[in-house]
Amino acid sequence: MSFRRLSRVSKSHLVILSLIFIATLAMPGTGKAIAQESTPVASPVAGEGPYDPLLLFEALLQTEFPQEYWPTTAIQAVAKPWATTEEALTGTVAAVQISFEGSEAFGIAYAIYPTEADAADGLQRASTETGGIATPAALPADIDAPGVILDYGSFKVCLIQVNNVLVDGAALDVDSAVALARVGAEYLLQVVEGMPAPAATPAAASSHLDAVTPGQLRDRLVVSEFTGTGVPSYLQNPQVAAWIDETDTDLIGTAGAATVSFTGGEGGIAYLIFPDETAAKIRVVESAAAERAAGNDPIERADLPYPALILGDDSGVACVLRVDYVVIAGYAPMRDGDVEATTQDAIALALAGAEHVLNVAEGT
Repeated sequence: MSFRRLSRVSKSHLVILSLIFIATLAMPGTGKAIAQESTPVASPVAGEGPYDPLLLFEALLQTEFPQEYWPTTAIQAVAKPWATTEEALTGTVAAVQISFEGSEAFGIAYAIYPTEADAADGLQRASTETGGIATPAALPADIDAPGVILDYGSFKVCLIQVNNVLVDGAALDVDSAVALARVGAEYLLQVVEGMPAPAATPAAASSHLDAVTPGQLRDRLVVSEFTGTGVPSYLQNPQVAAWIDETDTDLIGTAGAATVSFTGGEGGIAYLIFPDETAAKIRVVESAAAERAAGNDPIERADLPYPALILGDDSGVACVLRVDYVVIAGYAPMRDGDVEATTQDAIALALAGAEHVLNVAEGT
């Protein structure tokens, strides 16, 4: 959910929720570096139950990766969502990739599964279904955890299982890949230890959407006249349209999408309909992470009827709400440099969008 892209496309009366896709974990480079000599050795152990996938996903994206764990030539560590549409991530709930600027040949990733057994199945697939392009080998004896080393020739990957997570270290040589997986596991345990309890955020109005499937809601939404109220007065004549573009990666993983455009201004509303609530939650977390990676500071709002984020820059403000399995974004262009007024416009649009989707679900 890139705010810059959202605001750019809104000028054509569309609001776009963008998702950063990470094409691959390993990023072979031309230089060779080694991990910091002070890198600690992790002794990963499984907990009494699986780590909460969504809480862990968000915590890994928000927590700063310690500089003491960087490869020696790295100048910055960047955590980003890793697209779970990748075949290697089959069965995961979410995944995070950590890349190192200045040490592009190195990477760490976390594939987060629903349960420890699911992670073990993922490890088994990675070990045996290499397609003949990787040679598996055992972990060093001092790593007391399930795992495997995969030799792809030009780069090496070390996988270590920690509870319901596969920690993935990638480098040009085996020693560095193992070192990265070790520190990745050590860091994971630190993140889990400091992971906050589930936030007391407002619950999405799931009872209103239980009566319709995502597909039914999509079909109704694109043929219904807009019924949301409270839209800023300068926006008139709402027009609902299906958002269909087979080449648009923003729509990957959705069950459908729609936009609402207006005359009188460049504000708008967008809907992304997901197969389930978990997928919608993941998209919101990914959106916040994308904004942080771009140097912006998304604001969580707990005072609205639904879980919400406020995203903004000099050109405008977006309010992103989640109503059960639907992500709704209201975008308002900057109004005479007044950030507060523009924020209220964006919130009004998002709440009007939520009202409309509930009316559609209820058949009113």
